[in-house]
Amino acid sequence: MKFAFVDLETTGQSHQDDDIIELGIVITEDLEIIDSFTSLISIEKEIPVYISSLTNIKDEDLIDQPSFQHISNHVYEMLNDCTFVAHNAKFDLEFLKYAFLQCDIEFQPELIVDTHDWFKMIYPTQSSYKLENLSAIIGTKHTMAHRAFYDAKVTAELFIHSIKKYMSFNFESKKSLIDVACGLNFDINRILTYFQTLNKTYQISEVSSGIKEINGIFFKDMMDEISQLNKENLNDIKHKVKDLSFEDFCKNVLKDYEHREEQHALQDYLLSHMKDKTISIIEAPTAIGKTLTYIYNALIKYSETGERTLISTNTKLLQHELQDLMISIENSLNVKSFHSMLMGRSNYIHLPIVRKILNDDTLNYEVIILKGKLIVWLLQTNTGLVSELNLKGGANIYYHSVLNDHHNSIHPSFYDFHKNKLKNSMIGITNHSNLFVDETESLCELYHHLIIDESHHLLNVATSNAHRQVSLPSLKKVINPIQSGHTSNIEEKLYKTLDNVVHSLFKNLHKSLQNEKSSIDVDELYIIHKLNQMQNILNDETLTNVPGFIFLDEIISNINAYLNQIEKQIFNSEFIYLNSDNKKYYETVSINYLVESPKYIIKRKLFEQYKSIHFLSGTLQVNESFSFFIQEIGLENLDYSLNSIAFKDVIDYQNNAELWVSNDQISTSFPYSNEYIQHIVECCYRLVVMPQNKGLALFTNHQMIQEVKEYFEDINMNQFPIISQHKSIHNKRILQKFNPLDYGLLLASLSFYEGVNFKAPNNTQKILLMTKLPFLSPNDPLSYYHSMQYDNPFIEYTLPKASQRFRQGIGRLLRDGSDQGIIICLDDRLTKGLYKKYFLNGLPNMDIKYYSLDEMDQQINNMCD
Repeated sequence: MKFAFVDLETTGQSHQDDDIIELGIVITEDLEIIDSFTSLISIEKEIPVYISSLTNIKDEDLIDQPSFQHISNHVYEMLNDCTFVAHNAKFDLEFLKYAFLQCDIEFQPELIVDTHDWFKMIYPTQSSYKLENLSAIIGTKHTMAHRAFYDAKVTAELFIHSIKKYMSFNFESKKSLIDVACGLNFDINRILTYFQTLNKTYQISEVSSGIKEINGIFFKDMMDEISQLNKENLNDIKHKVKDLSFEDFCKNVLKDYEHREEQHALQDYLLSHMKDKTISIIEAPTAIGKTLTYIYNALIKYSETGERTLISTNTKLLQHELQDLMISIENSLNVKSFHSMLMGRSNYIHLPIVRKILNDDTLNYEVIILKGKLIVWLLQTNTGLVSELNLKGGANIYYHSVLNDHHNSIHPSFYDFHKNKLKNSMIGITNHSNLFVDETESLCELYHHLIIDESHHLLNVATSNAHRQVSLPSLKKVINPIQSGHTSNIEEKLYKTLDNVVHSLFKNLHKSLQNEKSSIDVDELYIIHKLNQMQNILNDETLTNVPGFIFLDEIISNINAYLNQIEKQIFNSEFIYLNSDNKKYYETVSINYLVESPKYIIKRKLFEQYKSIHFLSGTLQVNESFSFFIQEIGLENLDYSLNSIAFKDVIDYQNNAELWVSNDQISTSFPYSNEYIQHIVECCYRLVVMPQNKGLALFTNHQMIQEVKEYFEDINMNQFPIISQHKSIHNKRILQKFNPLDYGLLLASLSFYEGVNFKAPNNTQKILLMTKLPFLSPNDPLSYYHSMQYDNPFIEYTLPKASQRFRQGIGRLLRDGSDQGIIICLDDRLTKGLYKKYFLNGLPNMDIKYYSLDEMDQQINNMCD
């Protein structure tokens, strides 16, 4: 069978109004390229500027080139009797058919393949399906994107690679892909059927070894990974590490390693405290190299005693970064894997969910592609992490709707596999949330030592673990089974009666929420009364006479169990509050409560469970003391030896940074005055925009960002890049757009106070502008809850928490020894006694200067001269 891979460059999107300016064709047979053709095509119109920019084809390039009519017969002869293949086939086919029609040639391929759809299924983990991104799969760099011949050639090479991959699958998986592909446009299903029969012809063997099957779902057997963690391999690693000095270890892993006394002191301190009944609190500043240090110590501890270490960090991203470093270490030491990683259960695919999706008869494009992705991905994934699929848009929404409707099954998930893998590893990687999960076999039973990095997040994570929410949609979801296929008026009446109670509950809660302060002044007895009212309706004896009551009885029992559970939780909760995404609508109101004290969860799940626990972060001290952190997470009066240390900054702030504090005496209090917003805009304009510096402006809420952004839009700053944070866009994507710029301004919220690297070229002044001291909103219920655990909430909680975050913000400026820049704080409260003490004590050693805006402007101009 011959395939013609076609790509066109055109002057626009309309096949009737626009023209083909370049054509590329690549012919394959027996999975080899046998012929090709390419030509620029002359047209009578001018090429639009944006098309020339995209393709690098200019009007002068088309002079003396043939018209399409001139080459039409040759092109037709090449394409005739071939399967037509293109990346977004509908576009290229419509243009070609119309161009042939103008030459009195009727062109209609018998078989058509759209590789855009096929590549989505056969390459399920790609984040982008542009040819320039896909080319890396076949080991090439597609530098001539949007040129017809090169696009056609890359498409052909990828298709050949993809078919060979498909032919290596087991028979059942190939058959499943064919069945799924029947739902797509064009003829990929017929092409797959053709190649399914030709494995022997092309000497490609089906791979059945290493593939497991459960209930008709085929997936990669990961026992090889567990076998790498056997005693023999671990002993080999133990001997290689045992006599390896920390200095040599670092040199092995890092090509550009530099000896740091502070890092070696950290290594000594941490290792000496990895002993029975010991807690250490360690403030380790940016760039000290703490991650490499605690990994080395964990390996040494295992090689000396056989005791294993669990490392926990705050986010999935940091988990993956930690795992990448582990793999790099394993490669540098030339040893097999000594680590394993565990994320939360919901991050892993569950085979009954796959079965439910594959059985769904919905003829929806996103669902069909997702089915194909799952079939292929399960044959290749080593992790089972759903994030590998890069689900977006409709596919992501659909997957999570299936996930939310799914009830736990006895079938094992990939989570269980990774949990088993932890039992055999020297070092485990997890996140803080996993530390608090209630499982029959908890992590503390598998490990002796616990290292908690980014430990200043621990209380918030414990709070999230204790948090529960009841909303109108969640209650309706519980009662919905009553009306699914009801057969009598009684069932219909029962559902409507319950539905009325649910709506009545949230309408009345909505009224109480109209008063801003009442979000934490909740009448829990009223909520419990309405839940009891629902249970009384469900327990009406007349329901036993309903035909098919056995089926209804099971539903009622499930609803009662749920209502009983939340009723008890609300009654016993020490903190309840209301929340709403949009206070105009009662349907958005939710009941929120804590089922347990966060500090008690930390105590129950961590303390008395591990031999030693080590808390690390760059910002644990407040006013040069660990007292706040110790009290915050409940480290007082434990049967552990409690130790703490703060290491010096390894970055030279004294010579590379200054802190400028505004003394312009402009009120920063809420609601924000126009004067204050205008002052922020003027500062950004004079200190960042005009001198073309690189600036990160940090705000305490999104409203301020929006108002500043609107001011800049009014004064038309089109030439200077200004990017503002948006709730729907991940911070990582925003930084990917901002960091490559030579100059620009990023307007960002509290989430940018930590965990982001703000980059600028060496010849551009780097400015971190903090518009206001980062106090949490007084209207935030959980902040209120935590503050009320103290005798003097403002002094003992609110102020220390803000100063901690202030230090985190300061750390955004200098990320390594080569960085330089200026920190500017526009909040003049820093000039006052109490604030000055809490916020400035414990900062890195650098000059602090008090300037008006005019004086700052003059200083910036002097630096630019």
